[in-house]
Amino acid sequence: MRSFDIDTPFLETSPAPPHLVLPGILSNNMHGETYGVEVAADWSALEWWRLQAAYTLLEMRLGLDSSSGFQNSSNDYLKFVEGTSPQHQGSLRSSMNLGRNVELDLWVRYMDNLPYFEIDRYVTLDARLAWKPTRNLELSLVGRNLADNHHPEFKSVIISTAPTEVERSYYGKITWRY
Repeated sequence: MRSFDIDTPFLETSPAPPHLVLPGILSNNMHGETYGVEVAADWSALEWWRLQAAYTLLEMRLGLDSSSGFQNSSNDYLKFVEGTSPQHQGSLRSSMNLGRNVELDLWVRYMDNLPYFEIDRYVTLDARLAWKPTRNLELSLVGRNLADNHHPEFKSVIISTAPTEVERSYYGKITWRY
């Protein structure tokens, strides 16, 4: 399994000015197990109403090989690797054909916290209302992240940048199929 090891630091004079180099090496110095379960169900509740549900559980048990350069800080490194994936995820999607070529879709998603990124668990709600006046044309209105006005989903660990936040949004869409 991929690990990131630090090699012996050295002083480099070219290019100027003199600077200390801390070499990082991608290695295969980790071992572990991941296990879990993923369940999905698709149910046509009524002729015009379809429900889809999904749930994922992920457990990670990782360790570093003795050859890894992170032995002195192995707990921090393992917390980093394990803390970048959610343990629980779930979603429920409802698709309804309301008649007169009108569709309504609702999608609720749950994402567990990401401890390493300090991102709390969150719930999102997306909605889509569409009308198909002809076989080839669809007009739709979409709302995303309706349960919260914004929430973080990602923070970079390599480059110091602002966290990626997903804001509530609305848009209209025209689709022409030919």
